[in-house]
Amino acid sequence: GLGGGGQGGGAGTPESRAEGSETAGFGGGFGGGAGGGRALLPGVRILPDVSNNTVVVYANAENYRIIERALNQLDRPQAQVAIDVTVAEVLLNNTLNYGVQFFLGSLNVAGNQIGAVGSTSGLSPPAPNAGFNLILGNRLSPHVIINALNQYTTTKTLSNPSLVVIDNQVASLVVGSQVPITTGTLTSNIGITATTNTVSYTSTGIVLSFRPRIHANGNVNLEIDQQISAKGANDCVGQATPCPEFTDRHVKSSLMVPDGQTVLLAGLIQEEHGKSRSGVPVLDQIPILGEAFANANNSTVDRTELIIFIRPQIIRDSVDASVVAEELRSKIRGDKVGTAHPPGAVTPYPLGLVQ
Repeated sequence: GLGGGGQGGGAGTPESRAEGSETAGFGGGFGGGAGGGRALLPGVRILPDVSNNTVVVYANAENYRIIERALNQLDRPQAQVAIDVTVAEVLLNNTLNYGVQFFLGSLNVAGNQIGAVGSTSGLSPPAPNAGFNLILGNRLSPHVIINALNQYTTTKTLSNPSLVVIDNQVASLVVGSQVPITTGTLTSNIGITATTNTVSYTSTGIVLSFRPRIHANGNVNLEIDQQISAKGANDCVGQATPCPEFTDRHVKSSLMVPDGQTVLLAGLIQEEHGKSRSGVPVLDQIPILGEAFANANNSTVDRTELIIFIRPQIIRDSVDASVVAEELRSKIRGDKVGTAHPPGAVTPYPLGLVQ
């Protein structure tokens, strides 16, 4: 309860977030009871109530007001970051032969020139990065870029999740599947011939991990860990046990993004090859000799580029939370998220040169 009249007065703060050891140290700093040093506020006792997530303060009225002001400054809700992610796959044709970033360098989107890879800070224009690039836009919604790309090629949205993570905590996003792989075959000839296969599962797909750190100037530092794995062609055509190959691409990065802006990660290009086999029916299945009646052809299926849009929004209070919730409801209804904020000019930068 509250009682500021004398030594027996006490106060409880319902949002202390303090564990027992931390609260004891806090009490020692003011009253000398647990810190072992000189008492800053003699006669003060601060006791933790971990089960109720509170602290109880015993102090006179003057000291109580000092401690209350300190607790009010320390006991604030942790900021959160809402992250909207769009993962899309772009089929590269003759128009986009050099990738999405190179193509967008001269494209006019929504009346804005996504223009020449520029030098806004005295830097020389960087060369296109073939591995991992990004584009910063002023509240640019992913559908603007995707609609522009759809005029020239085929674009497929693979995933569009939204998640909320506490400041300086890790959030993960997995879009993929488990691929069964036959690792061995056992044939038993006791009584009835039976064949047993040993199968293991390998994870494939996209794994994204984020750790946002909020800065006082409204920027969000994003630590991104991106891993993409996919099943390739079968290198053991004609054999009883398949042995597919797997491709794995792993990138770690850290970048600074202003609150509400959209980041486009691009440059992860994959070339898929397919193997076909044709031959004389029945004869081409004969072990060893069957290869004389069959033809194996290698053909390139297509070239694709994976692009990932990331838009962080800082949530500091209930007002920010309401804005994020309304945008999520709009997305569920099928509205274009971000249309309330007209897209501005977009400047592409290679990783590490974001200003």
